[in-house]
Amino acid sequence: MWIKKLFIDGFKGFEKDFSLDFTPNKNIIIGKNGVGKTTILQAINLVLQQRGVVTFGNGSLSYANYINSAILSSSLSKARTQLADFTDEDLPQMTIAVELEPDDQSDPKYSDFLGYNYPNLMYDNKSEARYGIQFEYKFDKFFENDFENYVKSFISENKKEDNFEIPFEFYSVSWTTFAGQNYNAAKDPLKSILIDNDAFTGNPYNMFAQTLYATMGQIPQLHSRINFRNESKKVNFPLSGQNEENYQLLINPNSVDLERIVDVKDKQKDIYIRDLGSGEENLIKTKLSLKSKSSLIMIEEPENHLTAEKTREQLELIKSESKAKQLIITTHNPEIITTLDLKNSIWLSKYDNQPFITKMKKLPSDTIDFFNRRDDLDFLRIITAKRIIIVEGAAEYVLMRVFLRNAGYTEAQINSVEIISMVGRYYKPFNDLAGLVNNKLAVITDNDGEDERIKKIKEDNDKYSNVRIFTPNNTNIWTFEVAIFAKNCDYFMDDQDFKESEVGSSFNKTYTERLENLVKAYPTVGKKLSYLLRDKTRSTKLFLRKDKDKKLEVPDYISDSFKWLFDEN
Repeated sequence: MWIKKLFIDGFKGFEKDFSLDFTPNKNIIIGKNGVGKTTILQAINLVLQQRGVVTFGNGSLSYANYINSAILSSSLSKARTQLADFTDEDLPQMTIAVELEPDDQSDPKYSDFLGYNYPNLMYDNKSEARYGIQFEYKFDKFFENDFENYVKSFISENKKEDNFEIPFEFYSVSWTTFAGQNYNAAKDPLKSILIDNDAFTGNPYNMFAQTLYATMGQIPQLHSRINFRNESKKVNFPLSGQNEENYQLLINPNSVDLERIVDVKDKQKDIYIRDLGSGEENLIKTKLSLKSKSSLIMIEEPENHLTAEKTREQLELIKSESKAKQLIITTHNPEIITTLDLKNSIWLSKYDNQPFITKMKKLPSDTIDFFNRRDDLDFLRIITAKRIIIVEGAAEYVLMRVFLRNAGYTEAQINSVEIISMVGRYYKPFNDLAGLVNNKLAVITDNDGEDERIKKIKEDNDKYSNVRIFTPNNTNIWTFEVAIFAKNCDYFMDDQDFKESEVGSSFNKTYTERLENLVKAYPTVGKKLSYLLRDKTRSTKLFLRKDKDKKLEVPDYISDSFKWLFDEN
């Protein structure tokens, strides 16, 4: 059995009817900080295991802290301005539902989860019975009269409406299956495990041990509890004097929950994992979970506390041991995403302060393959940035911020731009990715002296409105260094640091032909360009040094890219 769909209404940052579909295998949730990645894991854990990452209290009041702030504010606003018309229907509430998909629908053990008791907003119609579990935190109709009296007391006693507060004392919390039956964590059909490698509240080691213990199954758990109670009875403590004759000091086995004292120990090192380093603890938790009977494992930022080497070790573990399990992982690490296959990634963002889902499997297959192979490219920078400039190589990458400053942009504007080198001239994957997530991307590339390339670029510019490719329209300006030289020709021609060099045979055919033609028509220009192009690292250092003496002018096609990138229309 696996999670097919998650529905959230009014929980933390998810204001209303948010839905997310999952696959039965790997699901990698990515996004900026604060968009709700962790909340998704907490919501699932709250439904299945009846707790979140932060342990909820025993009383229903503790859940009030997790009602969406916009929903709470809207309810309070109406109460404090229209109290006479305020009813219990206007009170805020919180709903989370998880739809499940059994591997075998004919298995009778899943019948307790099949029914129509799921939120109305989860699907367009409720004509189909579905498998799942629902959590609700809402006003309890048992207190209907009490609530009416509470509202009337404000009106009759002329209390200030601004002092009205939501009476969460009249709320109740419930877990029910879609069949309408009561649910508790012992019935979790997935034996789900949440590994939180980030911040903890309470006792995280015992929480993990409890979850691992729960995957054992009911009969092994029952035997362990009986054995624990029997062994506990054998432990007693001596009392002195007359007290020993009349009383006995011992452990009451019925007052101790075995789950609350279980822990995980490394037998080889004879040490509890709580006393190991955070990185090693992280790996052990992952290994234990993958080898457990759990069919759902959720991991919060698996890269935390791990070196690059240990992260790769963990990824190999996940790939080799997770074949029969559903994984839901949140991460900021691009290597984790590409190693586990980009097509399994879900980009979570916000639009008009509402969560928005983008599935990376919508990308063309060749683009997915490109990024899976190129795990050295931090493609997360592309999907998290508001503005992106893609350049061909190191020289463009080094000089681009210099040109932004020379073009008059502020440091704040410059810092809002991500500059990424594609190490070549193949820009299609970057365009596809930016086109999918709708970020503004400018590609700055050479035309290589090819009319066909200029024509192809013009065609590609019609594909995405938020992506534009910039290259010189003149084939005589065939590469980046030539464009800089042409724009700053008067400055460079009189500078002795720009030496002259014969063309020779060290260039490719395009460079050789064009430089030889330049030397014939303009000998000094051709030889100075030959000197620059012979060693691009040297020429980049020279450009940077000359920029300190006099700001370099920005080539027109690059200047145009900046204007387009910062145009808000």
